[in-house]
Amino acid sequence: MRRGKIIFGTRREGDTAGGQQQKLDPFYKVFFILCCLFIIGIALGAILVSLKDYTLIKYLSILTKSGLEARVTGKLFATFISCIIPHLILILLCYLFANCTFGTPLILALIIFKGASAGLTGGYIHLASGAKGILYNFIFTMIPTLLSAIGFLWLAVYSMKASITLHSVAIKGSGRKIKDINAQVYHMLATAAMLSGASAIVEAILFKLFGGFFI
Repeated sequence: MRRGKIIFGTRREGDTAGGQQQKLDPFYKVFFILCCLFIIGIALGAILVSLKDYTLIKYLSILTKSGLEARVTGKLFATFISCIIPHLILILLCYLFANCTFGTPLILALIIFKGASAGLTGGYIHLASGAKGILYNFIFTMIPTLLSAIGFLWLAVYSMKASITLHSVAIKGSGRKIKDINAQVYHMLATAAMLSGASAIVEAILFKLFGGFFI
């Protein structure tokens, strides 16, 4: 936890040598690490598909085909709702974990899960459809996933910072206030929700325009 406090810049003045507060970027360095973790999750999902486990492939086949048909044939608003709900669930969980003293490892697990979900879906579609699957992934997976992932990872950075600070307050009796950090979390929560909404709108429109080609 000491290392976590250094990374997120939550150590109090006087904790570092010379009584100076260590100045480390609270966003970009950790954001880069989380991006790498997200990419690792995508790779893990793709590797699982490449193993061609019958049960997994069968499950992905049913899930993908039913989801595609529902989104192509359904109304635009219904398609939007089905696209945004998975993102909002992960955002809500990330926010809840920000308010836990042990939330950091859970947030990291969420990032891997989100990446693995994209990797499983994209990997299966490529396996099942070949070159056509590459086009599907570019249109329906890569663009919306990129939008939603940016907002989610932004939120994850400050959620982890809030969780580490809360740990200091609850466990170690630190006097540091978490009001400012919570304000950052709320801001990133709204940002993540808006980007997820934009992602769902783009995805819904793309399904209506091009989805019929893949049925």
